[in-house]
Amino acid sequence: MNIKVLLILSLLYVFMSIVWLLIPINKGKLEITFFDVGQGDAIYIKAPNGQRVLIDGGEDYTVSYKLAEKFVFPFCTLDYIFITHMHADHYGGLKKVTQNCDATHVTFNDIGCDSKTCNYFSELLTKNSIKKDDLISLGDVSIKVLWPDIKNDNVNYSNVNNSSLVLFLDYGDFEALFTGDAEVEALKEVDIKGILPYIQGGLDVYKASHHGALNGLYKPLLVDVAPITCIISVGKNNKYGHPSSEVLSYFESIHCNTFRTDEIGDITFIF
Repeated sequence: MNIKVLLILSLLYVFMSIVWLLIPINKGKLEITFFDVGQGDAIYIKAPNGQRVLIDGGEDYTVSYKLAEKFVFPFCTLDYIFITHMHADHYGGLKKVTQNCDATHVTFNDIGCDSKTCNYFSELLTKNSIKKDDLISLGDVSIKVLWPDIKNDNVNYSNVNNSSLVLFLDYGDFEALFTGDAEVEALKEVDIKGILPYIQGGLDVYKASHHGALNGLYKPLLVDVAPITCIISVGKNNKYGHPSSEVLSYFESIHCNTFRTDEIGDITFIF
């Protein structure tokens, strides 16, 4: 084989490799991945139309390495970044993400938030103070904001966990509920009645609040949505003792299949 033919074949191989990498994986399907970022939350969503969402980013740079597996280097584009609340294990890794990725919309609830970190993200925002009943459309996928409700006087927002975004995702027969670190005080105020008509035969995925802590277990909500799968984003051998044994026992009692990032790593759903 002469050098010219070898060169052509080599170029063809490189070209086909690039084409293969650029072909969208799971095209036309909904993908939700709960990244294993240790003691923190980072949830990646790719809608069937190709739009991409990141909910939280853990505390360190782990989420950036995880995202690199979802994009062809050096391209990284996100349509929405949601920061559920301003605790480091949810926003810490996002500064690097916003430096390395093009993000069309960066948003968070800024109730009582005036730190340097809040100011940094505020400069990136296209929509600040996201509020209850906001609806985000990703083609056939919709994400509805259920919480926080700034008009609700029954909740003490000085506990930053209670300002967590609670998001409901609906796509055909698939539904998921993301609760951030919202504690019982906030969860009992979330209006679940409005989403129940969309849930067929039980909620497909429930992201356990506050890494499976007992203060995030609000049983009446779980009775209403009847979750089929419960996800706990939590760090291995964390100092907080998360998840609570009582939470795990309750999930078992309601027959919710429970998966933990500290035990199995990244958890992905394709629908």
